[in-house]
Amino acid sequence: MAMATAQGVAILAAGQVSILPADVGQYGRALWFDAYAGGTLFRHVVHPLFRQSVVAPNINKVPPDKSVIDKVLTEVAPKIFGYLESQIDGKFLVGRSLTLADVAIASNFLVYQYCSFTIDADRYPKLARYLREIIGVEAFQKALAQERPFAEQMGLNSSFLN
Repeated sequence: MAMATAQGVAILAAGQVSILPADVGQYGRALWFDAYAGGTLFRHVVHPLFRQSVVAPNINKVPPDKSVIDKVLTEVAPKIFGYLESQIDGKFLVGRSLTLADVAIASNFLVYQYCSFTIDADRYPKLARYLREIIGVEAFQKALAQERPFAEQMGLNSSFLN
């Protein structure tokens, strides 16, 4: 699902902004966040939580392993969320417009929230604000509108979108 949102946002944003910055430093930073989203955020937080909260009970018909969920939420996610909190310095992760960095990071957090997990706004205020604002960007709103029937069909939590 994150891939669908990411692709949708990238396609919708392509006509409006360059998804990769022209500035070499910003270009590298955008690629870094894209790699961090897939190699760290997805691999160590989103994937195990999605697997335990959606796949295990709904597809494999087995109860989720609460110890996996607890470990991710108490040991793994705080380090990753803390790093992201330290990197946010405005509406966008890189520069002054939507880039691949925002699409990659926010798409993973959409799946995280679809699984009924929330961002602690007291502990990570910049991350929580950033995600609310990014999800509000027109390209994200259009992609989410297209994705909503699928999310509802799967029984995912979309209340955070309201």
